[in-house]
Parts: sequence; C-alpha cells; structure tokens
Amino acid sequence: MNKKHDVSDFQDTSVFVLAFSMAAFTVLVLIKTLVAVFETSVIDQFRSIYYLTDYSSSTVSLVSGIFGAIVTLLLGTATFGLFFVIFSASRENLSKVIAGMNLIKFSAVFGLIVSIITVVCSVASVSVVNYYAVRAAAFQQTVRNDSWRMLVSALVFGAVSIIFEIAVIRFLMAIENYLSSKELRRKGAGLIGFVSGIGAVTAAIAFISLLYDIVTVNYKSENFSPSSLASDILNLLISVSLIVFFISLMMSVYNYSKVFMDDEDEYFYDYFDDTQWDEEKEVRVFSENESHIIEDYSKPKQFVLTFDIPHTEYPE
Repeated sequence: MNKKHDVSDFQDTSVFVLAFSMAAFTVLVLIKTLVAVFETSVIDQFRSIYYLTDYSSSTVSLVSGIFGAIVTLLLGTATFGLFFVIFSASRENLSKVIAGMNLIKFSAVFGLIVSIITVVCSVASVSVVNYYAVRAAAFQQTVRNDSWRMLVSALVFGAVSIIFEIAVIRFLMAIENYLSSKELRRKGAGLIGFVSGIGAVTAAIAFISLLYDIVTVNYKSENFSPSSLASDILNLLISVSLIVFFISLMMSVYNYSKVFMDDEDEYFYDYFDDTQWDEEKEVRVFSENESHIIEDYSKPKQFVLTFDIPHTEYPE
C-alpha cells in the first residue's frame, strides 16, 4: 500500500472545491451573525432561551451572538484543518495530514454537541410559541402559529445533522487508521454520501424558494425592510455554498473510497501470491513412471507401495 500516493489524493479538485465552499459558508455565517446581532433578529429555535431571559432586545442580540460565534468558530476550525490537510498533502507529510484531520474531527465532535443542544432548544421553543398564540387568542388577536412545522423541522434537520456529524467522525477515524497502517476501513463513507445527497437537494429547494421570494417581493408589507432583504440575500448565498459543499463532499468521499477499494484488492492479491506453492519445491507423492492401472486382472494382486515415501527434510 503506497501511503504517499494516497496522501496525494487529498489534492484532488473536489477537495479544493470542498475547502473553498466551506470557507465561503463560514464567512457567510459570520456575516449572518453580525446582522442578527445588530438587527436583534429573533431566531425561532431559541425562543425558549429568550423566554427564560425576559425576552429583552439585549438578550436576543446576546444569544444570537453567542450561538453564531460558536458555530463560526467550529466552522473556521474545520476549514483551517481542511486547508492544512491539503497543504500537508502537497508536501507528502503524513503526520501533519493526520493532525489536520484531527482538527476537523475536533470541530465535528463539538458540532455534534451544539446540534444536540439546538434540537433541545428548538423542541422547548415549540411550547413557547404555543403559549404566546394562546395568549393572543385570549385577547382576540390573530397570531400565526407555526409550532408544529417548527417541531417537525427541528426533529428532521436535527436528526440529519446529528447523523451527518457522526458519519463524518467515523469516516475521519477510518481514514486515520488507514493512514497509520492499522487497518482498512470505510466506515461512514456511504452514510456521508447519502446525507450529503439529502443536504444538496434540501439546499437546492431552499435556494429556489428564496430566489422566488426575492424576485417576486413575496413579503408582507409590515415585514419588508432593508434588513429582511439583506438577510434573505445572505440566506440565498448560504444555500448556494451548501449546494457546492455537499456535492463536492460526495465527490471527495467517493474518490477516496476508490483508494480503499484499490488497496483492499492489492492487499488480497499480495496475500494470494505469497501463499502460492512454488513449483520447484512441490513435493510429489506418487511416482512419475507409475500408471496406477492393472492391465491383467487374472494375475494375483501384489501388495506393493504405489507411492514414494516423502522425506521429512527437504533440500533448499
């Protein structure tokens, strides 16, 4: 197994596209966070936290800023680790490639924790939305209640996010074991490809929906503002970066899985060749000149050994 050749596969075009799309996504999330902080935008998934902290504008900005900063930090760490892997692979430095992958794995582990916390907050926010809808109905006010839609989206996207991060962690561990010459594994590769396909389709649907809203100015009159338009444009760009990210991730995982399969075949054939008998050292049990056929059955049978007794020691 040629590890240097396998490390050079990290310089594939799909890996470069993956790194730059991830960098663009990180920058856009940072800008989105700044807009949410200065515009005090309410995030539906954190309404439970707003409710526990008196729902003030300063609390909304603080919660949005903390959450956005954590997500941006994790994405930035993963992006830096991916570029570090590409740079180290160009110099065929195996130890630094593994170090860069550990950075990505670190961000994926903490991202998994953030995803779980987000799902819990989203589920808790459903009761807050229902509470304010009931209060508004008591005062004969009409309030749009999207609690069930938020619950379903939180559970579905939360589950997909958690499964995706677990698959990434498993796949990175498999690659690390492979590069460390421990064992051949492809754990998580198929699951990453499946979830990435779902993510690409979902991001494409979101892109079409947002584009339609922007082109047709599909806003309620009281909600239309420069900040809402800027937020939707950012969401549009984020969806584009996610489409490119998921597609390039599928290609990268597929290309590197081929390396696993090639090395598995190479390992099998090397083992098969090593276990073949050498014809020069093959032991012949039966005599070469003996036909083992009795031509005349009328003669009495002779109890003669029909094979040569092999020696217990063989010459080189």
